[in-house]
Amino acid sequence: MRIALEKKIIAAIIALAGIVVFIIAGIIIPTIRYIRELDRETYELRVYLEKKYERSLSIRSTLKQAEAISAELAHIPDRLFREGDELNLITELEAIAAKNIISQKIVSSNFDNVTNRRITISLAIAGSYRDTLNYLTDLENERFFIAITRVTLTPTPGQNRVADAGVTMNLDISVYVSPR
Repeated sequence: MRIALEKKIIAAIIALAGIVVFIIAGIIIPTIRYIRELDRETYELRVYLEKKYERSLSIRSTLKQAEAISAELAHIPDRLFREGDELNLITELEAIAAKNIISQKIVSSNFDNVTNRRITISLAIAGSYRDTLNYLTDLENERFFIAITRVTLTPTPGQNRVADAGVTMNLDISVYVSPR
């Protein structure tokens, strides 16, 4: 009887261990795999949503920049030199020279034969050193897009080297010509 009782206990323990192994193998392990798969999918979804959010922020900032650029572009037509406005350009150059108390002479220009949509003008300017520098500053702040391509400053002979000494400046400028 004792042997039969021991066999029953061993059989019960083996049956219980089998049930535990069945529960672990049949329920817990697949559940753990499912949870890990859900965790991976959740992580991928989170990364995807973060990328979409970053793109939406990028798009918003790009739209703001585009609005700022379009506002700036509205002012560009006023700053473009139009074909046929040569007299206005010469008048404005003379006004800048008169404002800065210097003498200005147009040495050469291609007003009659515009090439590559650019007008080039060579100027000879004489005046005091400060007035000449002020002339350059005013020229750079002119409403037209004027590119200074060459500047040559030479002192007037017989003058002391002081700020108000006379100088001669040879200046080449270039202006983009926009069609009417």
